[in-house]
Amino acid sequence: MSTSWLIVGGGIHGVHIAARLIGEAGCDKGEVLILDPADTLLARWRACTSTTGMTHLRSPAVHHLDIEAWSLQRFARSQRHRSSSVFAAPYDRPSLDVFDEHCERVIETYGLDALHVRGQASQCRVDCDGVTVDTDHGQRLRATQVVFAIGVGEQPHWPSWAPSGDSRVRHIFAHGFSLPSDGVSQRIAVVGGGISGAQVALRLVEEGHAVHLVSRHQMREHQFDADPGW
Repeated sequence: MSTSWLIVGGGIHGVHIAARLIGEAGCDKGEVLILDPADTLLARWRACTSTTGMTHLRSPAVHHLDIEAWSLQRFARSQRHRSSSVFAAPYDRPSLDVFDEHCERVIETYGLDALHVRGQASQCRVDCDGVTVDTDHGQRLRATQVVFAIGVGEQPHWPSWAPSGDSRVRHIFAHGFSLPSDGVSQRIAVVGGGISGAQVALRLVEEGHAVHLVSRHQMREHQFDADPGW
């Protein structure tokens, strides 16, 4: 299978890059493929945000997957989303629900589902005529340009001091991770003082667990997880 552009990763960045190539750079849909092992695009994004208990994004409303800056806000106004909880003050951080619905609109608008090749890259070779990417399903993809958009969701950092293979010690971004849901209160230590650690800790407290948040530093308060400046 050959294409002009192969995007490795069907997450937030991979989907946005595909939308930019088709909607802004004028690439034909037949020139773009997105390689991702999940059944649907953005699958890891949805799994990770669900695990943390995220209700609103950590970025303002102008940060989204479409091309035009105000696309998400116009989408929210045109839908049933009219309550004050859609955008969080003071910088209009969108609710996860409306953001995800907007993502689906972007995927539909640019026909990205049809460009999705299911598989995981296992090898990449560059030659004079382009790039060859082999997948774990035995496919061989040829492309003129390859963009890696794999993020960190597929490769969570496991610290060297943490025991592996014990069901009592788990990474929140590991495949198949789920929080306790049997209704029995447990004593849980959350290791990590970043936004994800804080969100998971709050979710666990709300669900009735006794939580200890372990951090190398005092709690730091930030409006966003990165500088939102244009």
